Amino acid sequence: MLFRRVPRFGWVGICWVVCCLGSRAHSLCESVTPLEGFRCEDRLSFPLGAFPGGLEYSPQGHPIAYDTGSGEIQLHAGGAPTSLARFDPPVFGSFLVLHPDGDRVIFAESTASNVYSVPLSGSGAVLLDNINLAYDLVFDSDGRGLVSAPDPDTGNRIVLLDADSLAANQEVVTGIPGFSGPLTLDPDGNLYYLTADFETPGMQSFHRIAAATVQGAIAGAPVDFDAVSEPLLDELHGGFALKSLGGKFLFSDLGFVSGTGALFMIDPDANFAVSTLATFESPPSYIAVRPGTIDLAPGAGPDAGSILVAFAGGGIPGGVAEIAAETWFVRGELNGDSVVDISDAIRLLARLFTDPSAPIALIAADINKDDGIDISDAIYLLDFLFQGGPPIPAPFPDPGPDR
Repeated sequence: MLFRRVPRFGWVGICWVVCCLGSRAHSLCESVTPLEGFRCEDRLSFPLGAFPGGLEYSPQGHPIAYDTGSGEIQLHAGGAPTSLARFDPPVFGSFLVLHPDGDRVIFAESTASNVYSVPLSGSGAVLLDNINLAYDLVFDSDGRGLVSAPDPDTGNRIVLLDADSLAANQEVVTGIPGFSGPLTLDPDGNLYYLTADFETPGMQSFHRIAAATVQGAIAGAPVDFDAVSEPLLDELHGGFALKSLGGKFLFSDLGFVSGTGALFMIDPDANFAVSTLATFESPPSYIAVRPGTIDLAPGAGPDAGSILVAFAGGGIPGGVAEIAAETWFVRGELNGDSVVDISDAIRLLARLFTDPSAPIALIAADINKDDGIDISDAIYLLDFLFQGGPPIPAPFPDPGPDR
């Protein structure tokens, strides 16, 4: 099978050059428009002329990024960034993925096709493997790394990360069409793959391979992609990065929809419907996710997790923004029964005077919106309910943000 594989750095670099013709913004998030119910926050900027070559969250929720300009993998935890490893001369990054143990990241580059283990202690990069133009990596529940990468003779494939830079890597899936693409796993171990044919926008497709098939291929012989994959979506755009978060799938398009870019969300519970989570004036490339404890949805709040998105261009330095769900609530609905009534006032009074441990939605307890929670809030609610007093400030009666 013939293939042509354009390394990740080529597409990032092309889009960065094209998009650097715009005007400078004071904030990265000024160039980002999230879906209603989500917010954007600046996390870090790269110097003008640099662009990211890998992105991940630390276990503590701090960005870890490879700066192609300086050749450094840096941990950004406030103050000056911590250098975890430096490559001199700089290499072109392919991926940066946190190891399941949480004490290191795995970094691959497309210059010499090396894969490195980089401890978060900052002790430098250690050569781990050599995989021809490795594109993306995901770890399964047993800690085994699955890497998408092309083979010079057989086409694109998925192989096992074997921590041996001299031995050939075991093939798991072969015969994948297009360029090497991103992959991810759902909580049940099913493998998802987004084909990549950037020369023909609209030709990308989203596929699933059953967990049992993947495990069988790891234990036995490799399987052919066309024979075992289930097509779920076609005519998608871009598909540079792919992650699973909160029951959804997220992918960045690197600017192939509008010439700028977008972050898309795929909902398996809605027949794999695709929606736009955020649009960017500069092409978004790498994404990283921090898992939450509930499904990702508008207004779901911090428990739904968050997404880091790297982008460059637009006349501004390359940078990383964080997209997360706003916290939506109904002011005065304190006890979780979805109704605002006298029971909420009773719960608030109990919390204030008799039972400090009484469960309460604190964000909704500032009923009179005076930036404090005290007896005046209970009085305000009772006055509204029984005396025709002034209305409860928004968000009320429907959920919404505190604005």
